[in-house]
Amino acid sequence: MSVRRQKFPSYPTIFSTDMSDPDISGRETATLGHLLPSSTVKKMTLKEAAVATRLSSRALQAAFPGFNEQRFVANISEAGLFWEKVAVSGKHIADGSVTGREPCLQYTRKPAVYATDLFYPSDVLPSSADGLSRSPDDSIFAWQAPRLVPSSRLASLRIPNHFGMAQACTTYEGITSNMLYRGSLGTMFRWHVEDSMLPSVSYCQLGKPKVWWVVPAHQRTLVKALILKYIDPFVLTAADGKIWDVLANKRLFFPPKVFLEHGVQVTRAKRHAGDFIVTATGALHSGMNLGVNLTSATNFPTPSWWRLGIEHGACARELGRHVPYPLEKMIIQPSQQLVAGNRWWGDANILKACDPENFFMDVKEAEKFVSECVDRMSAFVNSRDGKVSVVPFSGVSEAVRKLLWMARTPPSTESNDMRVDHSRDGALCKDCNPFCWAAATVCPTCLEYFGKRAQEEAPLSCWRCVSCTYDEWHREEIGNNTLVVVQGSHEPLVVSRLCGEAGKKLVRGLRRLLQRVA
Repeated sequence: MSVRRQKFPSYPTIFSTDMSDPDISGRETATLGHLLPSSTVKKMTLKEAAVATRLSSRALQAAFPGFNEQRFVANISEAGLFWEKVAVSGKHIADGSVTGREPCLQYTRKPAVYATDLFYPSDVLPSSADGLSRSPDDSIFAWQAPRLVPSSRLASLRIPNHFGMAQACTTYEGITSNMLYRGSLGTMFRWHVEDSMLPSVSYCQLGKPKVWWVVPAHQRTLVKALILKYIDPFVLTAADGKIWDVLANKRLFFPPKVFLEHGVQVTRAKRHAGDFIVTATGALHSGMNLGVNLTSATNFPTPSWWRLGIEHGACARELGRHVPYPLEKMIIQPSQQLVAGNRWWGDANILKACDPENFFMDVKEAEKFVSECVDRMSAFVNSRDGKVSVVPFSGVSEAVRKLLWMARTPPSTESNDMRVDHSRDGALCKDCNPFCWAAATVCPTCLEYFGKRAQEEAPLSCWRCVSCTYDEWHREEIGNNTLVVVQGSHEPLVVSRLCGEAGKKLVRGLRRLLQRVA
């Protein structure tokens, strides 16, 4: 299994309130990974990991007698800052060299301090023996999970997703199944938000406590301003100013008291065996282990996540990044169930009773998303002067069905990779890269012309891109970068799950629901 090797203290220090905005203009900046505290992964057997964690715990206690939460917080960062001021003669010029005889201060990195290696098996794929199996023969791992009585719904952390919104996903490790973490003394998870701002639930199965520090999502603006002010400018430059990209590396830690001293709300929780911790949508969190323990965790989408999920998807499209889950499906399919009153935890009235104001906002996000999808597809169809066909997924030809099937992300065949299977989650848009689940537009003429090359050459566009990009396809490269137009009508074929009255019916249902819960 994969075991993360951490160091205590963590170095180099890249965040400090003692930092005083040095000028790094003209100084060469390394890549982000080289500037962050070290984090390596080593392959070990379970027995080797157990031996390594025992030895590292002894070394940590010898270096820091009476090691506890207070000593962790006080010593996690090396004593020196990431800058060391060195007086030199001369001044910097644009190329970074020093010239003249005027005195100035040159900033260099301090040497690394001695640190103890700590070993933290994390993101581990469990086996049947741990009682929370994810092996393919496990009945709760199956795509269609068995029906369970309410009292047993939390018997496994996968249950919230098999009966909740993520049942839309085929297989996605960490969302449709749990992950295991085997903590040891002093090991930690650094400040981060969950992938795609998803909520998370974590359960301590056995062992010593784990301390959590959590910052609510509404404090994100304060958090960003604070980190921008005190982070190593070399790190900030290497990350192109994107603080959340730095946090996504899970290699930044500073004591929670820094937040408290600057007016940021922090919640502390000491989680014992048998306890659950749930982090809300977009909540920043960190923590450390007070000894050997075993924890299971998973992400799970909820209606409260819709807004951030949509924002994350839009940002990923702008940056050309792949969103590894079917966002359209995870919003539209649960919306259909919500309108029909088929949610596993109850109907809309129950959700409204829990948090009426936020539930109204959540349904409004779904209505806005579905309306945009339906309206933009209708606008595209109407713009083609009747030269367009709209069919449900069940009514496509074998050639179209094959194109859509091949355009999914196939499951990994590597034994060490996370299992991700999008075979039922839609096809990837060739223009912006997210999954097309609500609607995908293809060109039958290009499919026939390109034949076996259609997967690379024929258009496949989502409802966001089709109006702008569909007519840019239908070309073939003929030597010397010369493009020629493929002859034919190129009348688009829109394959839609919301075609005809289906989309309008869903929009009307969500609007009626909004009136009921207003």
